[in-house]
Amino acid sequence: MRCQMKTEIEFLRITPDNVNQHLPSLIACYRSVYSTEPWREWIFCPNCKRKWGEEDAGELCKNQFHCPDCRLLLSDFWASSKVGNDLLHEINYPHISFWIALSGNAVVGFTHGYGISPQNLESKLKLPGVAEAINKRFNFPELVIYQDELGVVKEFRGAKIARQLVLRRPNDFMASGLTCGIIRTMSDPPSVTFSWYTEKLNYYVIAEYHDKGKRVVLAQDLRDVARRLEV
Repeated sequence: MRCQMKTEIEFLRITPDNVNQHLPSLIACYRSVYSTEPWREWIFCPNCKRKWGEEDAGELCKNQFHCPDCRLLLSDFWASSKVGNDLLHEINYPHISFWIALSGNAVVGFTHGYGISPQNLESKLKLPGVAEAINKRFNFPELVIYQDELGVVKEFRGAKIARQLVLRRPNDFMASGLTCGIIRTMSDPPSVTFSWYTEKLNYYVIAEYHDKGKRVVLAQDLRDVARRLEV
C-alpha cells in the first residue's frame, strides 16, 4: 500500500513479507534518528555508560573517539545487528501497524506500534504503576496499543512526515477493536514527539520516570486522536 506526496515522499506499510527488502535502510534511518538531539544516542562508553550524539563528533575526534574519563574506545549506542533483530522480532507482534517514509529507496522516517497487555507493558517499560494508571483511566482493557517508535531523520524534519506517518496508525489499531494508545517520550528537553502529542493530539501524562531526560508515559483515546488528526 503506497501513497505518493508532492514532496516525492512515499509511505509504505511494512509487513513480514517485505521487511527484509527495506531492513538495511530502515536500520540506518533508526540509528540516524536517535543519534541526534534530543536523544543523542550515537556512541557511548561501555564502562561509565556516558553517551554522545553526532553533534559531539568534532570534540570526540580530539580523543580519537575514546572516553575522556575512562580512556576506553567508544562503542555504537545502537548496534546495527541489535536494531535489525529487534525490528524483525517486532514485525510479528499482534495488531502491528508499521509504516515507513521513503525518499527514493532510502528510509527517512518510520513508525510502529502493537497490542500489548497493560501488565506486560509495565514490565517492558520497567516503570511500576503504569498498568494501574491504564486500568483506572481505560476501564481495565485487555490490550492497549503501545506506539513504540516514531522518527524522522534530521534532514527531513519540518516537512510533516511524522504527521503523515501517525495518520496511518489509528485506523489500523481501531480495526482491531483497540482504542487505548500509549507512548513513551522525553519531556525535558521536550522532544518534537512530546510537544506534538500533548499539544496537538491531547495526550496526557499517566506515569513519569523522574530520570535525567524526564521520560514520561502518555495516553489518549485513539478515537479522539483520529478526530484531531483530521483537522
